[in-house]
Amino acid sequence: EYREYYGPFNPLLPECDEMPWMQITNDVTRTTGITFYRMQQTWDKRRDVTRARTRCWKRIRNELDMTYRQIGAFFQLDHSTIAHAIKRSSDE
Repeated sequence: EYREYYGPFNPLLPECDEMPWMQITNDVTRTTGITFYRMQQTWDKRRDVTRARTRCWKRIRNELDMTYRQIGAFFQLDHSTIAHAIKRSSDE
């Protein structure tokens, strides 16, 4: 169950039975082989991990129109980290 693994209810995250952000995360995990747990480990700076993490954030932002703050709450990160990574990936 989502709440058991990912913690208590977070009011910043939109309530949704389908949890579409998890569907995107699972899709990125399937295509890259990088697990959600590894994507959450911001100290892991390996290129494949950072690209998977950024791809996930970018898709959540574009497809679900979630704010940086909501994405940050999901990944337990500050919103500025999310914004910077997405902006930097757009510049490449």
